[in-house]
Amino acid sequence: MPSGRERIDLLLSRPRVHLKGLYAAIEEVKHRGDLTEARLALATLRRDGRITSGPVNSLVVFLQDKTPKEKTPAEDVVIFDRERALCVEMCSGVSEELLAHLAKFPEERFRLDHHLFEETVAEMLARDGWEPHLTPRTGDQGRDIIATRRVEPVSLLLLVECKRYSKHRPVAAEPVTRILYRLNVDRANMGMVVTTSRFWPSAQQVATERSYQMSLKDGEDYIAWIRRLTDL
Repeated sequence: MPSGRERIDLLLSRPRVHLKGLYAAIEEVKHRGDLTEARLALATLRRDGRITSGPVNSLVVFLQDKTPKEKTPAEDVVIFDRERALCVEMCSGVSEELLAHLAKFPEERFRLDHHLFEETVAEMLARDGWEPHLTPRTGDQGRDIIATRRVEPVSLLLLVECKRYSKHRPVAAEPVTRILYRLNVDRANMGMVVTTSRFWPSAQQVATERSYQMSLKDGEDYIAWIRRLTDL
């Protein structure tokens, strides 16, 4: 008899998804209490754009209830092997395994959860000598990370906006101008916008005009940053 995750795979392979059967398969996975099986099922659902948030949230809540609060990176990185493409689908925190995977398979950056993407940027800043602080997930006022760094005889303040966009969605000028506005409000020294994608020329122009204050990192820069700071 196929496992719950195998039944989910089978249901999703059909032209029309049978939601009743899908929920039954999810309930089977949850009833068995196998976290590995549940994570793989969640990875399957997240890959399929036809699925609404209902089935996904059902498993997310289950995993949140069952997963220990302590970080266990080796357990929390879920890697799914399909057609020889390794895909990071869920991770509870940044780990060396995750960074090494992104360095080896750059396209996997598009599969990161946007909060995890912010955490990887914060990790890179920390390795670059900054002291990063992630802002609240709501009401961040246009900056996802606030980082400080002491360069005698002064302290520097850096504001960072992270945009986890798909490959075909460039970042427009608006996030760049918003960070520049926040520099004045927060009396910060520098701003940075990091994306998994790329920037529209208008965004690049705005940053160039304030190059002494603003820097941009597109998806290729992001991967190069990871490789530089992890020796990969």
